[in-house]
Amino acid sequence: MAGDTTLTARYDYLKNTEQTLAAKIAELNKQMAFLKFKQWYYQTAIEAGTEAIHFIPGTRDFDPATKREYLEHHPDAGAFADFVD
Repeated sequence: MAGDTTLTARYDYLKNTEQTLAAKIAELNKQMAFLKFKQWYYQTAIEAGTEAIHFIPGTRDFDPATKREYLEHHPDAGAFADFVD
């Protein structure tokens, strides 16, 4: 057993592992936020009978009002803002 001579190395390993895990969790949270948004997007499009409700009228461009509406109903959507402008 190496004992006390490896304390720093073991601590550093755990800190690095924590940072790696935190980055993975952040990425998973972004993916979850996107999934939840897409579920809402399709649910509301199904209810309206068209996904055109999410576009700027006369275009296929995403309407910023849709983002505002989603955030009003999902204030915990944090990472959502990272992928929809």
